[in-house]
Amino acid sequence: MLSSLTNKLQNISEQQKAQLNAMGIVLYEPITQIELAGQPWLHNLCELLKIPIENCLFDSNTPSFDEATQMLHLPATSYASEVEVKKLIWLNIRQYVRQ
Repeated sequence: MLSSLTNKLQNISEQQKAQLNAMGIVLYEPITQIELAGQPWLHNLCELLKIPIENCLFDSNTPSFDEATQMLHLPATSYASEVEVKKLIWLNIRQYVRQ
């Protein structure tokens, strides 16, 4: 019975963590080196901006989007949690996302 209760509490804890993450609240996520070029969500990012993947350049310290040239400038690597990297990118490109 104790193990069953422990499992239920872990499931609730995971659900709460997922809900907080969905709202952008991260309780704990390890900081690691992230290679942005290899991220599976990069294609989705390009789709949001309606640009081909070839227009992603890994030549900047800070994410930015050049609307005139339709080029997305990203850092090649980042030392942060994945959530923080995505949040930083979103804050810098959201004004260019077209409905």
